[in-house]
Amino acid sequence: MLFHDEPETSIVDFLYGWTFCRLQNFTLNDDGYEHLMRIVTDQERVVKKPLGKIPDLPPDPPPTTAVIENESSGMTRHEFPTLQLHR
Repeated sequence: MLFHDEPETSIVDFLYGWTFCRLQNFTLNDDGYEHLMRIVTDQERVVKKPLGKIPDLPPDPPPTTAVIENESSGMTRHEFPTLQLHR
């Protein structure tokens, strides 16, 4: 919690990035106090619509390997296909 005009830099490093509330007054007219009360009492500001039908997404098959023999050394090695990342 931050009170009044306390700077966000006063939040210790290991908590920075987590939810915080800025309180001006301890009344429900204060947005920060209402935010804190909603967190403490587990009351959402906006109720989410129910999730629709979830599509069935089957997993991809595991990658196959190719065995390559090095004729000069007689050793074999396995090569995996290059993965393509989707962005």
